[in-house]
Amino acid sequence: MKANQYTQLLLTALLAAKRAGKVILEVYNSDFAIEHKDDESPLTLADKRSHEIIMGELEQPIAGYNKHAVSNPSFPILSEEGRDIPYDERKRWEYFWLVDPLDGTKEFIKRNGEFTVNIALIHFDRPVLGCIYIPVQDTFYYATENLGAYKLVKSEIVTDDLSIKELLDTSQKLPLSMGNRKSISHDNQSAMRKNQGYVKYKRKY
Repeated sequence: MKANQYTQLLLTALLAAKRAGKVILEVYNSDFAIEHKDDESPLTLADKRSHEIIMGELEQPIAGYNKHAVSNPSFPILSEEGRDIPYDERKRWEYFWLVDPLDGTKEFIKRNGEFTVNIALIHFDRPVLGCIYIPVQDTFYYATENLGAYKLVKSEIVTDDLSIKELLDTSQKLPLSMGNRKSISHDNQSAMRKNQGYVKYKRKY
C-alpha cells in the first residue's frame, strides 16, 4: 500500500474516533446502566454505541480516492465489541482494522476520565497506523509507519475536509523532549501506557 493511502486511512480513523468519542461522552454524562459480558467484564451503552459508530465509519467508501489510480480499500474489522471471528478466517487477512471502541470501561464507570478510543490498521501481524483518542481531554495520539507519531490537542480540525498537511501543521511531533515530558499530565501518561499495552495486544493476534 502506498504512503498516500496510509495517510487517507489515518484521517478516516481519526474522524471515526472523534465521532465515537462524542457519543461516549453523551453516555458518560447521563445515568447509564451497566451490563456484564460472559467473562464478567463490564459493558455499557457507550461501548455499544461507540462500536456502532466506528463500524459505520470504517465501512464507508473512503473520500479522496481516485478509483482509476488506486483501489478503494475495504478491510475486515476486528472489534472488542464485535462478533467472534475464528482465527482460521483472520489468519488470511492481509490488512484489517483492530478496534477497541472504549478502552477502560471500568474507568468510564468510575467517571475518572481515563478511557480511550483505539483504532489501528494491521498489516498481517504489524500495526502500520493507529490513533488513540481521549474524549474527556479531547486529545489524540496518532501515528503511521511513514509519518511518525504525533499529539493533537483539541479535535475541532478533525472534519471530513481535513487534509494531512493541516493535520500535521496543527499537531505536535513525538517523542517529546525531556523537558516537555515532565509537563505531560498524569492522565496523558496513563493513556500512553494504555497505547503501549494495546500495541502488544495487537501483535499477539
